[in-house]
Amino acid sequence: MDNHGRQFIVEMQMHWTTGFMQRVLFNASKAYIKQLDKAVEYKILQPVYALSLVNETFEPFKQEYYPHYKIVNIAGTQKQIEGLEFVFVELPKFKVQNITQKRLQVCGCAL
Repeated sequence: MDNHGRQFIVEMQMHWTTGFMQRVLFNASKAYIKQLDKAVEYKILQPVYALSLVNETFEPFKQEYYPHYKIVNIAGTQKQIEGLEFVFVELPKFKVQNITQKRLQVCGCAL
């Protein structure tokens, strides 16, 4: 949790499994609902961000290495239900762009 109350769930996954997306969604949702006790107003809820570092390619036809998902209106993606966001860093697509990223790669931190 950061200073603003936002929660971050970080996970590393070597292989993309059939239940992986459901597990990420489940864990983020669980963190979101655990913020409320009975008789507490919904307005106190803070966002939950799920960051998954994956050693496989999830979206092979896209060049970006970090697909970012939100809950959006299908007809107009600018309309969003806030509270849960998901970022999947596809490590095989990650290419070093600067010296800071190179240091991370050398130390074995990948990102």
